[in-house]
Amino acid sequence: MIGLDDIDFFILAGGQSRRMGKDKAMLKLNGKSFLQMLADNMGALSNSVRIIGGFREDALKGFDFIPDFVSNQGPMGGIYTALYHCLSPYALVVACDTPCITTESIQYLIRHSHEQDINVTFDGRNIHPLFGIYSKRLLPLLEKNIQNAQLRMREFIYSVDFRIVDVTPLMEKHPFLLFNVNTEEDYQKLISECSHQK
Repeated sequence: MIGLDDIDFFILAGGQSRRMGKDKAMLKLNGKSFLQMLADNMGALSNSVRIIGGFREDALKGFDFIPDFVSNQGPMGGIYTALYHCLSPYALVVACDTPCITTESIQYLIRHSHEQDINVTFDGRNIHPLFGIYSKRLLPLLEKNIQNAQLRMREFIYSVDFRIVDVTPLMEKHPFLLFNVNTEEDYQKLISECSHQK
């Protein structure tokens, strides 16, 4: 089993937001930026929450921003950077464009994780590499994949010792738990859904 003391928390916010056309981390929902929402929910569990990606002026105070070690390498580069800076055996990573990840869901992931290389969430149809727990022992393999331009996260996950954590029991209450905001249409859909829930 993995406990809170074994994990450092990271938000991946280094993407280029090409399809959105603006910084997704700073999009707002119910008056808070996506970055702030995730930082609040993770910060309820850990004092070690760091952000992988460029510093955003006036974005968050009291959080460390760590530049990507390797630019233009997608999520794998962000996870590699997180593990390099991780002081614990494991890193829990979330992407800044999945703002509906809750404190409850993070606790659920940790509670159902074992000491595999990767514990990755599953929504009943797909795995979600950017809400998962990664072992620091993966660093050499990630470095090799990046050097060889083998950047597909799902292929990487299936090549190591991984465990699937099915979060569908949480999705009845939080159907947008793993909703990924890539486009303006996605963003408007999320805003509309949240307004209906008020």
